Amino acid sequence: MTGLSKLQKREIVLAARRAYAAWPDHEAFEAINSELSRSACFDAWRHVETGKATAGNGSGPAAGIQSLRELPQSLYARVLAHFQQKAGEGEAASHTLARDADNPRRIARYKLGRALAERGLAEEYAATICRRQYRCELDQASAGQLWRLLYTIRNRRQAVAASAGPNDNPF
Repeated sequence: MTGLSKLQKREIVLAARRAYAAWPDHEAFEAINSELSRSACFDAWRHVETGKATAGNGSGPAAGIQSLRELPQSLYARVLAHFQQKAGEGEAASHTLARDADNPRRIARYKLGRALAERGLAEEYAATICRRQYRCELDQASAGQLWRLLYTIRNRRQAVAASAGPNDNPF
């Protein structure tokens, strides 16, 4: 389980601040909790809302995870979208969830691009293999297909390098 980066925590807290400011009862909440500072009230509210966003994820108590320190990467988008929705940023929340759903494919695509660059190959090389093997364009390939392409490119390039014998060097 990988935790969140500082940048991810910051993004969640900023979205939570916008959501707290948009919450019509935040002043009444602060008045009821007059023994706490405004920032302590915000922190308490954020912890409760984070718990609501992560409740029922199957990896903890029914109340969910309340601390950003304990939040795994897998729940980052859900919590961020929760606060974006509460802030009235429905389109941003939808975008966050859609991007998270496509994350395995984006990771595979990035790794494929790196493997091509390391071997000095153009993206068209992988696109040609993709069209032949999967009968689709590289942009339409699934995450699994992209991973298989990555391994194909690694294996083919290694096979070419391995087939060159020690006497094949022209220098």
